[in-house]
Amino acid sequence: MSVSTQPLRDVAAGDKVPSRRRRAWNGYWVVASVVVGLTASLAFVAGRVASPAQRASAAQAPPTAVLTMPVRWGPIQDSVVLRATAGFASTRRISVFATGSSGLSIVTKVTIKAGARLQPGSQLAEISGEPLFGLTSPFGPYRDLSLGAVGPDVEVVQANLRGFRLPVGQKGRLDSRTAEGVRRLLRRMGYGPAAQSQATDPAAAGAEGAPAPSIVLPAHYWVAISGSGETVANVGLRVGQNLGDGAGALEVTSGTKIVRLEDGADEVRRFAPGMRATFTPDGGKPVSGVLSRQAYAEQQAGTAGSQAWLLPMPGLDAVAAGTTGRLEVFVVATPPVLSVPVTALRSQPDGSVVVRIQQGDDTKDVPVQVGAQARGNVAITGAGVKKDDLVVLP
Repeated sequence: MSVSTQPLRDVAAGDKVPSRRRRAWNGYWVVASVVVGLTASLAFVAGRVASPAQRASAAQAPPTAVLTMPVRWGPIQDSVVLRATAGFASTRRISVFATGSSGLSIVTKVTIKAGARLQPGSQLAEISGEPLFGLTSPFGPYRDLSLGAVGPDVEVVQANLRGFRLPVGQKGRLDSRTAEGVRRLLRRMGYGPAAQSQATDPAAAGAEGAPAPSIVLPAHYWVAISGSGETVANVGLRVGQNLGDGAGALEVTSGTKIVRLEDGADEVRRFAPGMRATFTPDGGKPVSGVLSRQAYAEQQAGTAGSQAWLLPMPGLDAVAAGTTGRLEVFVVATPPVLSVPVTALRSQPDGSVVVRIQQGDDTKDVPVQVGAQARGNVAITGAGVKKDDLVVLP
């Protein structure tokens, strides 16, 4: 038996001596790491290698998504929106060519105001201290009316006097009774008899050397009005104005209250009686109504070649003439109906129309009849379609 002569190493107090169990656990961890690494490598290789069937499936395009829209229940509406101005169906100018008894034509007082309604006997102004008022007449004054004058202008004056319940004499003749009626009318307005000047009617003048007949109603005292309740839109008279430099004028309006369109002629052709419309004044509340008749074009007085579209519309009485705003006319408006997008309609070879309705994983073509169309939607009717059905869009 041999004995080693190598000296034994001293074991320090802190040294750890591996046991047999610890050496075994270390071996297990090594084996497990190798197995995990091999598995990951095999999985990577398998992912890179595909079968022919897998490659063919991957090459196919993904299934196309089906686009559907629900069938809608409600009204179909389409509207035209334009700028417009409130006004009247008729506008005209009343020119004032006045020559006072003094030979001057200075506006000394303006009585009428914009917005006033013209009535027979309405006082408009004073010209050189003399009255200017309106009388209902189809024509304006063309001569001074003196005692004994005969003609249609005398009949006009007599017709107005009857309306004022004032005396009238022989029809068509300015006799003493008619002259009394004129004097009473002037007194009602606060004026005395007409100042005398040379008569403008040669037929009424006296024989040579005889005094001219008394003027009862000078031509510059009155202007013709329609008597239909015209409204003064603009007063072209001002105190101090010399009418000898040119005629003064009153711009008066009458007829149905309307909204006036300055453009949009192509859109207006879609308008028709009975269509609902809303006019919203700038900064004001909307006014709704129904178009009472077809839109029409009116040639504007004094503006050669210009046109304006007029829309008679009830409910505008509270809106001042000249007010601008937004007009919306509902050119298509139906009661509640079933409707789908126009693109959902499918034409068939026999001329019929169907919609394709999705039913679970399947679809079914359902025949329909089409109605009003607006803003990309169309009304439909059909026994096989109902609200909230899903129609397939192409």
